Amino acid sequence: AVEDNRYPWNVALIGPNTHCSGTIISKRHVLTAAHCLSTKIVTPQICSPKPLPTDDIYAYPGTFVYYTGDHVNGYPRHSLIKSTIHPDYKCNTHDSDLAIVEISPEIPATSVPICVPNDDEDVHEGENLTAVGFDIERREFGDKYQLKVVSLSISYVDALNSKLQVDSPGKGVCGSDSGGSLFRTTRVKSILLGITTFPTACETDPYHGRHTEFHDVRRYLEWICRISGNI
Repeated sequence: AVEDNRYPWNVALIGPNTHCSGTIISKRHVLTAAHCLSTKIVTPQICSPKPLPTDDIYAYPGTFVYYTGDHVNGYPRHSLIKSTIHPDYKCNTHDSDLAIVEISPEIPATSVPICVPNDDEDVHEGENLTAVGFDIERREFGDKYQLKVVSLSISYVDALNSKLQVDSPGKGVCGSDSGGSLFRTTRVKSILLGITTFPTACETDPYHGRHTEFHDVRRYLEWICRISGNI
């Protein structure tokens, strides 16, 4: 578990078919995974994403949400007024698995956007970075969403596919962590480097955390800045 305001750029994205994390990049924009906001239309030849309606998906900032299914639970929430899925997203391979949502109202004073990197920001194999996301604890009368944190070592910088890969038996991120952040912390700021795209199904995978993929934010800066209005 994470103490309040330790990582103030996180939101839980919750709806009937959405149980994900999101990363605040401006007062009105949240970066997340495209598969959190879409469903699949599958034919023998192709897997096409279909955007989910956002009327009943909300962003909850902070470190803890107890969700009973009706959103009327006293926790601060933000409506999703616009959702933009990356045009190159492929749901069969998770390529370009990114989306940006515009929220209303603006984030509260207790939340702070994370810094996006420069395109020449270095990431090294073997470097230890930090990942955060919302863990779900299923309960009889509702679901408990709790922000969790883990330190992970980069196994492979996949420049060809714009991904950062982690192989770390025994720890990692899980399904509801999708859209959460992978970041580096310096003495003065935290810098967003990756967005969780391919987490392990922790409830069923006996090799919990053995392989995780994050989209390399450095490779998507032009799109991120264009959609969010030059952060």
